[in-house]
Amino acid sequence: MVTSETMGNSRLTDRKIEQMVKRQPGLSLYQLKLRTGWSIGKVDGAVSRLVNAQRLFVVVGEGSGRTRSRVFPPEYLPTPRISVPKDLLQMSRMCWNTFAYVYALDNLTIGITGRPMPDWKRAALFSHRVPITRTKKHIHITVPTKLTNFYMLKTHFLSKSVSSNGILIVVGSSIQQHRRYPNHQ
Repeated sequence: MVTSETMGNSRLTDRKIEQMVKRQPGLSLYQLKLRTGWSIGKVDGAVSRLVNAQRLFVVVGEGSGRTRSRVFPPEYLPTPRISVPKDLLQMSRMCWNTFAYVYALDNLTIGITGRPMPDWKRAALFSHRVPITRTKKHIHITVPTKLTNFYMLKTHFLSKSVSSNGILIVVGSSIQQHRRYPNHQ
């Protein structure tokens, strides 16, 4: 039976889980269980409430042969805007100056370069030249809508790798922003 006393406990539980996730984004439900000493059901219930309140989100993917749910605060939600520190890229008058070149390399990989890459263009499903926005320390590139929709960037987590000449974006695990409460199957 739900009472005002148990509702108060769930708020405390939720607050503790939310604070842990903000301190260490990407913890799995199992890691949260170990760190709190609570049952997996209690942790899952708190995560579900927080996800449904849009205070956290869950990334569901494969790991070690099984489904793994990692929990993040909302500021980690992917956006079509890619930001990279300038000091990681080989900046010159010819590269990373005004435009970036965005290539859909395969069904999971987006390549971004500071100059045209003919080999990538031939292999790409789509390619676009997009303007670069620069700040003192970063460059910002907005992935075109066509690629954002193709890769479902608003519902999938991204991994970003940077070399001096390019950026590779790998589209990975799906994002849960709504979650059924554990009792309701």
